[in-house]
Amino acid sequence: MSKRVEQFEKQFKKRYNRDVETYLEQVRNGKQLISTVTVISPKGKEYELVDVMDEGKTVIAYLKVDGKQYKYTRYVDCEIHCADLIGEEESGNHN
Repeated sequence: MSKRVEQFEKQFKKRYNRDVETYLEQVRNGKQLISTVTVISPKGKEYELVDVMDEGKTVIAYLKVDGKQYKYTRYVDCEIHCADLIGEEESGNHN
């Protein structure tokens, strides 16, 4: 079950100057966190960031939006691309 994470929203606003709602779901195998799914939603559109982990470290990260999927080796790159896409959408430059 996803829960809203207002602290992440504040951090996203501070880092990227984007107003968003965020929802987080953690996937565990016993006590071990194996992935997180973060849904970032500016103005109703959804961007899904998936962080697949091994021993707490990112193995692979995905950004899913508009039926497309992008793949990254670092979660921060996934987050930055998401912020860039939101900015393009807000400015009307999205293809």
